[in-house]
Amino acid sequence: GTIDHTHSDTWFEYKSPEKEYIPESEEVEKYDALNSNLVEEYEPENSEPDTEFYPTPAVSPPHEDYPSPPPPHESAEYPPPPYEDDEDSEYPVQNERLAKAASELGAYEEWMTQFYEKKYASIFYDDYGRGQDGDYPPANEEGTRHMRMYGEDDITAYPYEPLLHINTTALSYGVLSKSPHGRHLLLITLLEGFNTNYWEPRCGSYIKMYLPNSLKSPEQPEPPQDACILQQVKLNGKVATRDEIVKMFQARFQSKLSRNSPYSRFQMEDVVAVNALVKFVLEQDSFDACVSLLLVIKDYCNQDAFIEAVYIIIQARSDVGFILPSLFSVNPTNFFPGFEGDFEDDYNGTYPENFRHPKQAWRNRGRGNQGNNRISFRTTYRTYTPNNPEFYTWHFREDCLLNSMHSTWHILLNGNIARQMRRRGELFYHMHKQMINRYNADRIAAGMGVVIPYGENDWGRPLHPGYNSNLGRIPGTRAFGARPAGATLGARERRQLRTTSNTLDRAIRTMRINYNRQMRSIGYANGQDRGISPLANVVEAFGPNSNNYGNIHNTGHGMIAAMGGGSSGVMGFTSTGIRDPLFFRWHKFVDDFFSSYKRNLGSYGNELEFDDVTVTDISLRSDRGNGANILNTYNEWAQFRLDQTLTRTRRGGSVYEYERLNHDSFTYTIRIDSDYEGGAVGRTFLVPVGNYQANDVFIEMDKFYIQLTRGQNTITRDSGDAPHLADAPPDLPSLQDYLMRGISEAQFNWGNCGLPQNLALPRGTPEGMRFHLVFLVTRLLDSDRQTIGEWNRHSRSSWTWCGVTPGQGTVPDTRPMGFPFDRPTTTLNSVVNRSNGFSRQITIRYSGN
Repeated sequence: GTIDHTHSDTWFEYKSPEKEYIPESEEVEKYDALNSNLVEEYEPENSEPDTEFYPTPAVSPPHEDYPSPPPPHESAEYPPPPYEDDEDSEYPVQNERLAKAASELGAYEEWMTQFYEKKYASIFYDDYGRGQDGDYPPANEEGTRHMRMYGEDDITAYPYEPLLHINTTALSYGVLSKSPHGRHLLLITLLEGFNTNYWEPRCGSYIKMYLPNSLKSPEQPEPPQDACILQQVKLNGKVATRDEIVKMFQARFQSKLSRNSPYSRFQMEDVVAVNALVKFVLEQDSFDACVSLLLVIKDYCNQDAFIEAVYIIIQARSDVGFILPSLFSVNPTNFFPGFEGDFEDDYNGTYPENFRHPKQAWRNRGRGNQGNNRISFRTTYRTYTPNNPEFYTWHFREDCLLNSMHSTWHILLNGNIARQMRRRGELFYHMHKQMINRYNADRIAAGMGVVIPYGENDWGRPLHPGYNSNLGRIPGTRAFGARPAGATLGARERRQLRTTSNTLDRAIRTMRINYNRQMRSIGYANGQDRGISPLANVVEAFGPNSNNYGNIHNTGHGMIAAMGGGSSGVMGFTSTGIRDPLFFRWHKFVDDFFSSYKRNLGSYGNELEFDDVTVTDISLRSDRGNGANILNTYNEWAQFRLDQTLTRTRRGGSVYEYERLNHDSFTYTIRIDSDYEGGAVGRTFLVPVGNYQANDVFIEMDKFYIQLTRGQNTITRDSGDAPHLADAPPDLPSLQDYLMRGISEAQFNWGNCGLPQNLALPRGTPEGMRFHLVFLVTRLLDSDRQTIGEWNRHSRSSWTWCGVTPGQGTVPDTRPMGFPFDRPTTTLNSVVNRSNGFSRQITIRYSGN
């Protein structure tokens, strides 16, 4: 090995050319001593009761639209309300409104639990996954996930049996409603064609939806012979009319969120409105009523809210699967420029800093490439010029798959399903932590260093530069306003955030929070972090905790989005927030709450020991053959298709290409000498070479179960096997094709949630950026020895980013997510300077196009 003094001064040294050692940081002893006198007592994981850290599901105050839950737990004390420090509170109406919304959220989640319990109870696994050809292949390791609860009168029982046959030209409702994948196809086809007549052909013209006389629009023409005619809806035993359904919908939903207003998951009242829609539909038990209601409501509903409601309903109904189309193929306006109408100059010739006029970009689109359907945020739609270092992070911030994943994550794990997850809050912390660290690696490559939190001292200072996404518009409004250069948060907003921040800081100092209406200690015991999930669930408000500590994560997003005045900026929406560099500064501020808590826990110490195990080597090799320990990244064009109703009024066809970062696939080879025989966990990380705190830059690359034998063990792992990565979700037309022509059980019942495979590696630099490739073998916790089979069961799912719900099994590794670098007290030296740790320098080269 060699030493890079230009980056590290004297920070690194080597004890051998094969194994890298780094001297102990002077910070360790200080961290070890921090709060060493903590005296909280914790229950062991298998003790009873275990309600101190993972209580039974919380209950909320009764709400008139839901069955009354039991009374909440008694509590001797509560932290101060979010705004009590303001002598003259400016928020009494807002607080009352938010408290009501929080009550509605809690009651709704209680009500929704029945649907998820029913669906997840229907899942079973076998060791023989039947393929699309109908044959059973040999037993596989991970097993195949199946659903039991299909209708007794279903014609087609399994999704691999095709709906289309040689002479099929159209699909009837009788065929579609009698199979799990047919029903699934109907629901996702509802996502096609907003602002078009519902009876126009969809799904490649195979489906022509018409409503019965009781529900049809006055403009609906006579159905053709091959129409897919939906069923009537009965309410209280009586056939409902279209007018009755519309009035009921408007009473529950329309007053809370209009058709043309921006919908934001960061706004609690918007979420309550979507929940009202979901509940209205799911109250009708039959699938017939469900799909008919949705088709009627679609003409009156906010598009983003409708899309989210359909996604939630798919996850909740036990007679369909789980797979979802990519959000950017359903509503490209939120992900690509130029997809709604003509650009209107709302700036009157005075543009924000680094602003690029979309008309100019649209005229230039396709220059130098093969056609007019190419979209690049590096060239034609760039949001910063090359003289700004942020220009060189476009591939991460503005990647459509990453933004789609982030939005889908918040839909699926911000209520409903997530209520069943014990570690939902920790997933929020870990997923965003890894996004920050991954972004930090790209900042370092661009010469910027790690991201600085957008904290209290910055809230009143002008921000430079600004940001304008150049994204499309929704009818009648500018969907995403620019954040102009020099913008600041107002005095009122600063005061609100300061008060909320101080309240959280006090809770972390005392290591006690008001969670699920009960004061509880937070901390660590028996290898498990019992405090990070409750803490994250109040930092990013979740369910009954929505207003306990001011909902600082969501509140900050909304305030930053409003900096430009008028329409909300991209920070106000989960589908676009990552684009603005301020997203990462804000999330670093949020992450510092978690770092403060984890710093209170001290260092891991002896927990990292595994004396019977010696890691002798880790190396990797690219499939391209660049040589050992050299990886290559590059720009490429990836395709997606739009549905026919979107492309009918657009020139250029249905296939689009967008520019993105990708990398050559690669393989790890790991060698371990062991005097121990049994199970262990392998953990692989990348850490940029340089004088950085490991907690700020570590990137978790892989985590897997190892069955060690005595003597030498050689392990190979493909880069795509990591449990946080996911294949790209199919675009809507592709998913429709899969469902019509036969789809495997594995595809049908997974949701493609996880970090996109193309972003598994940081970009690197043209000359080559050096990283420490770190590997650590850790002992299995006693509580994990009984669930070794879960490693194989979840080997094809992104459980480290998107969790495991009941019915899917349990999380295989109950140690903290990101262990051991999740704590700021963990240094690189403390991991690799031990027998069971190893570090080798590798190089990542960016070759451009």
